[in-house]
Amino acid sequence: MEGTINAYLVLVLGVLIGLFWLSLLLWPAWNTLKKWNQLKSISKHGVPVYGEIASSQYLRTPSPGKPAPIEIQVEFKNFAGSTIQHQFRFMDTRPEERRYEKGKSVPLKCMENPQPTVILAEGKAAFRPLFWIIWFSVLAGSCYGIYFLLSPFLQTVEGWDSLLLSLAAIEVMPMLTALGIGAVITLVVIGSFLRSFSAGNGNRLKFYGVLTEATIQSRKETGVYVNRQPQIEYHYRFRDRNGAEHNGSDREVISLLDIAEAGQVTSRQIMYLPDFPSVSSFVSNITEPSGTRILLKVVLIFVFLVFSFVMGGNIISQLR
Repeated sequence: MEGTINAYLVLVLGVLIGLFWLSLLLWPAWNTLKKWNQLKSISKHGVPVYGEIASSQYLRTPSPGKPAPIEIQVEFKNFAGSTIQHQFRFMDTRPEERRYEKGKSVPLKCMENPQPTVILAEGKAAFRPLFWIIWFSVLAGSCYGIYFLLSPFLQTVEGWDSLLLSLAAIEVMPMLTALGIGAVITLVVIGSFLRSFSAGNGNRLKFYGVLTEATIQSRKETGVYVNRQPQIEYHYRFRDRNGAEHNGSDREVISLLDIAEAGQVTSRQIMYLPDFPSVSSFVSNITEPSGTRILLKVVLIFVFLVFSFVMGGNIISQLR
């Protein structure tokens, strides 16, 4: 009975690790196809609007006649009529024309469903053969590598009972316990940080939020530090467009050099949802993506990678 339980445990672990790697390998292709379809749909059905470039920066010094990567911040009216900023990063195919300098107007297209999105009206969905060649090569190489490692074992399996008998002899509990404790502790720590930097309703606030001024009521440290810089939680009060008062809170990381100045600020611009005024946030937290949150997600994936490498390697080494 104990051997059967161990066999099923090894089997479940193997399947979960396999599904994790499969999803990791398929995600780039799925994400690319999703963006491709989204871009084509918005280009065809999106509502045309105009925005003004608030800032513009080439990510590489452009050469005449050659495409160059560029990042721009564009101001435009959202669906609630409030002015917001949205960041675009793309390849400028004609940098010598200076089409994306600060202060210039650019055509955009917005769409509400299935989720609020905005794109540059001049943007085109480009098919990049090199990406798909690399992706297919990595996918094929990974599948062949796994098959090469497992083929000696698969040749000895004669049926379900034979498979369970072989898996029952694999020792995984000691390593699983050690890795499990470390993984749980890591996930709890990362989870607490993710909650501190939660994106929440950022996308809804950006496209449906109403801009207003909030009065800071209090501020306190949350106990979270990023590069030794404290995260501060602000509590504020504001009036909606009907004149009713509401309370809200938000968090941000403050540089040690700016703490004194931040403590003197008595008001901040926020955005709130007109139908749900309890949902609000600082404009600065809505406009720019959270680099800390992105980094935490990368660390989370890395933890699963390490777990899958170690546990998968342990299982395969005993199978061989």
